[in-house]
Amino acid sequence: MKTKALIILLCALFSSCNSGHQKPTTPTANLQTYVYWEDMSDMEKNDLLKQSDIDSMVLVYYEGKYKLTDDSITMNLLDSLGRIKEKDYRRPFYFFVMNRIYKESDGAVAEMLGNSCQDFMINNPLYVLVFFQKDKQMLELYAQILGYELYFKEQGTSDIKYQYTDFKKLIEESASKEPQCKEVSSIFFSAIETVMKKMD
Repeated sequence: MKTKALIILLCALFSSCNSGHQKPTTPTANLQTYVYWEDMSDMEKNDLLKQSDIDSMVLVYYEGKYKLTDDSITMNLLDSLGRIKEKDYRRPFYFFVMNRIYKESDGAVAEMLGNSCQDFMINNPLYVLVFFQKDKQMLELYAQILGYELYFKEQGTSDIKYQYTDFKKLIEESASKEPQCKEVSSIFFSAIETVMKKMD
């Protein structure tokens, strides 16, 4: 009996020692475990930033070494941020950087944000909606970016992927799986509609 207990203890210790050598992960199955950059410790952030598959332009922007302009470099940066999928361990960092870009952008650069914003939300709907519950200012900013772009999609002058009704349907289908996201989803789309109506 003592031998069996000793074997179990050794297995547990071995598994906890090995876990420190894996890439950081972002839990996705349970909303309570969603991890955002703001929630991470300095050590966790540093570990993530050392990974070799962090996009170099994302890092350069994060470190304050690149100024956004309406050129292909900024467009490629936005595209790489928007493409991040649900189980990608880089998601907290990329989401943080993307939100910083959205806060800092104006003029011609602000007009480039729609595609990455919609792409990231389609790829990570619950992750973004849960964040909106914590940060209403970001909800309003996303509604502004998408409301503007979706209005021009309806007019036939935007190349954003989904028009308003299709985008809304996709996000609401995801939100319906989590009761806590239904209300924030409704507030978000109401804010988008307000922006679109003001454009008329």
